[in-house]
This record gives sequence, C-alpha cells and structure tokens, in this order.
Amino acid sequence: MEKRISVDHTEAALAVFGSCNGHLELIGQILDVSIDVTGEGLLIQGAEENLTKATAVCEQLLEINRQGHPINLQLVTYLADTAREGNLEQVFGYTPDCVCVTAKGRPVR
Repeated sequence: MEKRISVDHTEAALAVFGSCNGHLELIGQILDVSIDVTGEGLLIQGAEENLTKATAVCEQLLEINRQGHPINLQLVTYLADTAREGNLEQVFGYTPDCVCVTAKGRPVR
C-alpha cells in the first residue's frame, strides 16, 4: 500500500525531513515503512497499519512545524515510538508545550 502527503513549503520540508532525510529514515526504521521524497511531497509505502502510523507522524510533524515549533530528533523518535505502540491519539494530541502525558493520556503542561 502507499500514501502520498503533499508538502506546501520547502522550509517545512527541510525541517520535517531532517538533515539528509535523517528524520524520514528514522520514522521508516521505527515503523517499518519506506518514505521517499517526491516532487510533490512524501510517498510512504508499507503495510496498511504501519502506513497509517507513519502518515500520522509525518502529518503531525508538519503541523508542529506550521505552528512555528522546531523539529528535532527527540521529537521525531517520541512520535514514531508512540505511534508504533498504537497510541495515535497521543500523536495527534501532542503539543510542543506539553511536558509529559499521564497514564490516562492527559498532557501535562
């Protein structure tokens, strides 16, 4: 299966992709998908469940970047690990001003 995600701005792409596409490679390794950069954005390929998780992570990273927050390796790893565990609500609910998330899924600011 495959999914395409469009990326509007080059700056957003550079922030989300990471140096030499390092962030994309990390997401791909953690979630067992292939992520390729195309002229329009991203092409994600893999099993349906993993594809859904990787898409959620990439879309959330793009949204965080749109809000003006920096994207770093720690954030990418956290979101990908959270998605791998099946907690997509936490992935979509993540905000950069969040210190941690309680066992019940509530963010601590």
